[in-house]
Amino acid sequence: MYAGYLLVALLGTLAFMRVFHISFSPREKRAVIFSLAATVIVFVSWDSWAVSRNHWWFGLENMLGIMLGNQPLEEIVFFAVIPFFGIVLWKISNKMHSLRVKIK
Repeated sequence: MYAGYLLVALLGTLAFMRVFHISFSPREKRAVIFSLAATVIVFVSWDSWAVSRNHWWFGLENMLGIMLGNQPLEEIVFFAVIPFFGIVLWKISNKMHSLRVKIK
């Protein structure tokens, strides 16, 4: 179930990229990859610590059951997919703003 939501979010992001003609230059691609990697590392570390301290846990009944350490795969993928969606929305927003400025 959780994996399905992530898949829909990723496919929706890719669809937005296509509809709004969003692409990344090689420099932007490196920046996006670095940003997503940093986000995954920081938040998975924090999540891992919190789970090890019993601050929270994961209900695995709606997950694939693939664990990396004490983290379900979906939780790790979440920390890449959702920020990527945010980056794409930011690019769409900038594009729409620049189009609006040109129209005036």
